[in-house]
Amino acid sequence: MFDQSSCALLDRLGLETRAVANDSKSELLASALLVLVDEEAAASERWLLARKELKALQTLHAAELLSWKYDEGRREQAELDEWAVLRR
Repeated sequence: MFDQSSCALLDRLGLETRAVANDSKSELLASALLVLVDEEAAASERWLLARKELKALQTLHAAELLSWKYDEGRREQAELDEWAVLRR
């Protein structure tokens, strides 16, 4: 049915078709990779910002806790002073 040159031509056409398909897949994968790289960069930026905000909140929390402890100590001392005055 097909002679040897026809088979070789069909083989080459098949290879060409697969090469074109692989090129298309490669382009799609490269495009997808670029999207993922962009998403990773955006996620990294969000994470760094969130970490910075967390550090700021932790610092504020520590300062507020220190202030509360100071105020609580003063309140307790005032109560003790009042109690001591009432006992006399």
